[in-house]
Amino acid sequence: MAVTQLLARVHAADLAHCRATAAGRPDADPGWAPPAGDVLDLDWAPHPLEDACRRAGLDGRLLAALRRATTGDPEVDVAFLDHPDAVGIFGPPPAALAPEGVAAVAHALAAIDRPAVLPPRPGVRGLDGVRDPQAYLTGHFRALCAFCAEAARRGQYVVMWWD
Repeated sequence: MAVTQLLARVHAADLAHCRATAAGRPDADPGWAPPAGDVLDLDWAPHPLEDACRRAGLDGRLLAALRRATTGDPEVDVAFLDHPDAVGIFGPPPAALAPEGVAAVAHALAAIDRPAVLPPRPGVRGLDGVRDPQAYLTGHFRALCAFCAEAARRGQYVVMWWD
C-alpha cells in the first residue's frame, strides 16, 4: 500500500464537531469523515512537485505558497484529528490552513506559470509506473490549484494528512 497525501475541504463547524466528538469519547476518535467529493488525493506528488518548481527557479514567495498548500500553518490546531481511525498512522500529524490561508495560497498558486515550471517533456519516462513525470506532476498541480480555489470560494479550511 502506498502512502499518499490527502487534503479535505471542510467548514469550521465540521472541525468544531470533530473536536467536540474527540473530547467526548474515551478513545478520542473525532469521527473524521469528510465527504468524498471534498477530498483530494495528491498521491506522492507534493515533494516532487515542490522539487520540480524549485529546480525551475520558481520565485521564493510562490514556492513557499506551494509548500504551505501541502503542509498547512502551524497555528491552525487540528491535533484532535491525529487518531488512527481518522487519518491513519503514517506521516506527520495532520495540518490545516484556515480560510484566510487557503485564500492566500489559492491566489499564489494561480500566479504560478505552470508551463514555465512544468514544461511538457515528451518521451521522458519515469520510475514506478509513471510514464511521463511532467504530466503526472502537472495533473496533480492543476488538481491542487482547483481544489484550493474552490475551498477559498467556499470559505473553507483545508486539512492535510498522509495515509
